[in-house]
Amino acid sequence: MKVEILGVKINNENTSQITAGIIERIRQKQNTFIATPNPEMLVLARRNNQFKNILNAADIAIPDGFGLILAAKFLHLPLKEKVSGADLVEKVIKECGDELRIFLLGAEPGVGERAGEYLKRLNPAAQIVGIESGGKLNADFRFQNEESIIQKIKESSANLLLIAFGQVKQEIWIYRNLQNLQGIAAVGIGGALDFYAGKARRAPDILRRLGLEWFWRLLLEPKRIRRIINAVIVFPYLVLKYGRK
Repeated sequence: MKVEILGVKINNENTSQITAGIIERIRQKQNTFIATPNPEMLVLARRNNQFKNILNAADIAIPDGFGLILAAKFLHLPLKEKVSGADLVEKVIKECGDELRIFLLGAEPGVGERAGEYLKRLNPAAQIVGIESGGKLNADFRFQNEESIIQKIKESSANLLLIAFGQVKQEIWIYRNLQNLQGIAAVGIGGALDFYAGKARRAPDILRRLGLEWFWRLLLEPKRIRRIINAVIVFPYLVLKYGRK
């Protein structure tokens, strides 16, 4: 079941339930679009109807932000728990066994290789079947060699595609290209690839539990201030003003 916040539909399931659902779809060789909406993304979707429609086209949309849980409580909507995209991917990899074939797309050169080493430690039986930084996306969110990249993914026989372009870009790319792939679960993981590679540090667990991960990111990256304002100020305002609309 999904609940709707600011017009975006979010899965009302806990991490274990969503993990089991993704693994089952991988085993059934079903194309699966996994989105990770957070408060900032819902603000962007409120301003951009096309992006909202793309999020609502996802087969699975997890509540990746403590602010969504608070909003659901305010709106008297059932939403079991925050589901972190980075943690969800790790759980899927740990539990999927030796049938998992992972392709890493995005991030800077070298990051994918280090992230792949970390993911292999989570599940030594899993295979890293492709790593591609891709280079820069153009204004239309396409790679210069996009057809070649899609062909590489096809030839790799990957069944889990982890994409790190940053929010909005990665969701648009998945929405546009998933139909050209076969039997693959695709998820936009943003900066999580940097976490896996040890390039960036996650907030301490206590801050994540308190919903203060945004404060940690602000300390490390002050340039994120505009994004954080969207998440912690604009999002609550929109929830108060528009509710479920």
